[in-house]
Formats: sequence, structure tokens, C-alpha cells
Amino acid sequence: MTTDNVDTKSDPSPAVRYEKLAVAPPPLAITYHHPDFLKPYRGFLIRYPFYDTLEAVEKFEASPLTWPSVPYPKPAPEQWEVNRLAKMKPGRLFDTHLAYTCLPPSVITSGTKKAFIYRNPKDDAISTYYIQASQPQILFKGTLSDVVDSFVNDTMMFGPFFEHLASYWARRDDDPNIFVCSFEELKTDFKSTVARLAQFLGKDLTSDQIDVIHEETNFKAAQVNPSLNRSERHAAGVFDFTKHLFVRNGSIGQWKKEFTPEMNSKMDDWIDRKMKGAARTKRFEIYIRITLISSTTAAHAAG
Repeated sequence: MTTDNVDTKSDPSPAVRYEKLAVAPPPLAITYHHPDFLKPYRGFLIRYPFYDTLEAVEKFEASPLTWPSVPYPKPAPEQWEVNRLAKMKPGRLFDTHLAYTCLPPSVITSGTKKAFIYRNPKDDAISTYYIQASQPQILFKGTLSDVVDSFVNDTMMFGPFFEHLASYWARRDDDPNIFVCSFEELKTDFKSTVARLAQFLGKDLTSDQIDVIHEETNFKAAQVNPSLNRSERHAAGVFDFTKHLFVRNGSIGQWKKEFTPEMNSKMDDWIDRKMKGAARTKRFEIYIRITLISSTTAAHAAG
């Protein structure tokens, strides 16, 4: 990896350049367009090969010092490395894209802190498209329009989107160990959002400490940080960062530049259908329901 500018269509002057691997890894045994690439699990769609780990996931023993970060659903490179986590001392931090009802029972019952981060689904679709396009082993041959269709047809990885969001949102008052915020909040009101997260974790940060966190985690800093940019995943062939970086754009409203009118209309109709009769706000360019999103979600919650 070298620091440089990469000329890509969608990336805002990335500051790092990755060399293409001399030998590309072979495709997965089951790739994106195979009918078995996604399998249902407790009402949600889990991608290959992650669904092969679910039996071990169910047996995972969490503790109050285990902290999963739950980004909005999209095809993430992380899978539940259960054996590695089991060997780690308390104070563990890991990412998952599983819905609340798909989490190991111990994560729910042990007092584990859970941070759920959601995003405008229109921008989420943009991010999902570029993440899928940069994973050579899944042989994704689709378009942005295909990804939009996977959202509105509830066939996206780790989705359906709104049911996934509701699985955490509906429990935020009943489960004191759930922290909920949006990507948009982190972009527009970073310092107060981080202060709120710190209080949730039992930490009282000074304004100077929050300033340091802001400097260390802003877009430019994250893009040149090998750990945050998942550099080891490129070296392993999981990603091809000569196409798009993992920390790729980091802005709000990308859909306004990349959606066609047809894509936007599909998304709007889908959002209206899912949010029918709901209390809404446009504060973060997404309609946010105050209660459960649909009767289908209510069924998930009951389970």
C-alpha cells in the first residue's frame, strides 16, 4: 500500500493506492448469483459462508464486557470468528451485521453492550453496491439497479432492511444495553453523539479527548489507516481495493448523484409502503418510525 491518489469514478480523491494481487484467490464455492448464496435464519437472509457459522454463533458465550457494534445491514467481510473471540479476555469488541433476533442468546442475557448504527437506505444501497463490486470471490456481476431491487424486494444480505432496523429500534427503551444512532448523526453532530456513546459505555470523556477521537476517525484519517480500511482483507484477496476502497466516500446523500429517477422512485415507494401509518421525520433524510415498522416485524420481535 502506498499513499497516492486513485482516480475512480465514485471515490473522492482517495489518498491510498493498493497493488493488484499477483495471484487472485479462487471464487467461493457458492457465489453471489447462486440460489444458495443467501439462506433464511430467524426471518433474515444470511450470506454464504457466514451461515455455516451460525451453530457456533448460537453457542457463543458473551459477557457484560463484550461489545458488538452492529452496522446497518450490508455485505460485510467480517464473520463471527467465534473461536478467536472465545479465547479473548473480557473487554472484547467485534462487529456483526446480524439482526437482534439473530444474536447469540448470551449477547441478550449477559448485559453485553450493543451499539446499532443505521443509515439512509438510499445511501446504504450505494455503499452496498461498491462493497459487493470490490469482493472478487463472490463474482458479483450486478448493477446498482440490481442492488436497489434487492432492497425494495427484501432480498438483500442480512435484510430485510427495515425489519433489521426495527429489531433494535423497537427494543431501545426496554433493553438498557442498546445504543442507537445514525450514520448521519455521526457526520453532522459527531461530538455530542460520541459523548452520548461514551456515557452509554460508562465513560466520561473530556472535550479534548473527543477532539482527539474526531481527528483519529475522520474520513481522511480512516482512509489511510490500514486497520480501519481493512488492508489485510485486500492482501488476503477478500477485497480488491484497486477498484474501490473499503473507506470509500464517507458522505451523506451520495444517492442524489448516482440514482436514476427510476431507482429513486422505487426506493420512495418502498419506504412509503414500509412506513405506512408511521410517525416520520426527515431530520436525517430517512423516514424513521417511532414504533414497530410492520406487523411482520412485530412477529419477529415476538420470536
